[in-house]
Amino acid sequence: MPARRWFISLVLALCCAGAHAGSACISHEIGPDQLRAASQLTLTVIAELEAADRPLAIVSRVGQDLSQYGQRYSHAGLVVRDHPAGRWTVIHELNHCGSADSGIYAEGMLNVFLDDMVRYEAHLLWPDDRLTEALLRALADEAPRRLHNPEYSVISRYGSESTQNSTAWLAELIGYSMAAEFPGCRRSPSQPRQIARCALDRQGFTPDSIRISYGKRVMGGLFSANASFVDHPLRSRLSGNYEVVTVRSILDWLRPQSIAEREIVEAHDRG
Repeated sequence: MPARRWFISLVLALCCAGAHAGSACISHEIGPDQLRAASQLTLTVIAELEAADRPLAIVSRVGQDLSQYGQRYSHAGLVVRDHPAGRWTVIHELNHCGSADSGIYAEGMLNVFLDDMVRYEAHLLWPDDRLTEALLRALADEAPRRLHNPEYSVISRYGSESTQNSTAWLAELIGYSMAAEFPGCRRSPSQPRQIARCALDRQGFTPDSIRISYGKRVMGGLFSANASFVDHPLRSRLSGNYEVVTVRSILDWLRPQSIAEREIVEAHDRG
């Protein structure tokens, strides 16, 4: 479908729709500026994906301002070209309205960028052929849901058995897809998350260290609605340095196994 016709259909479908925006799940009408900015970013991202002509990519967005933690992108998922739900469907974990539970979603690209963005910026990274094929096999094998833990914590510790966040889920999905290269990691087929983390460790994945002050942790704020610090060791809680999976740690780890990446910035920030 030509881009103009696709855009007109998209506007007609969504101009009067309500949305659940951000982690607080605030229901509101989508304003024309928000729709315009999200639509333009969607068109630009899809144009990049079409030009690359690859089966999948990792797409990241700026849904929260995490600059105080040294982070640019707050969320990432897999975007798949040939998906039953439609061309360029995003597969990702989302938590339910700031609560302590989550689900796995297959969504159109526009939905991803309508989620109350702080800045209309995106990042695309295309894995190399070997990793792309491994990820496609993992998707066909229902790995996204088998790796999912619905107990959500935005500050989930890397390797936690009790909680998971969206970036940890994505890292584990990528790790699980690599596990065939490490036979020793597949000794517990009934425990896919352990298989995934074994492969991540073998591949040299390193989580980020995020500094959260005691005052910030006690008073809440950014992490108050859906954060659990109890699965972090005492030394982390005393020092305020928490090991978590971030978009940055995933992208840094994957760059040697990728063929290209793009940063996409639209000149429209939320006021």
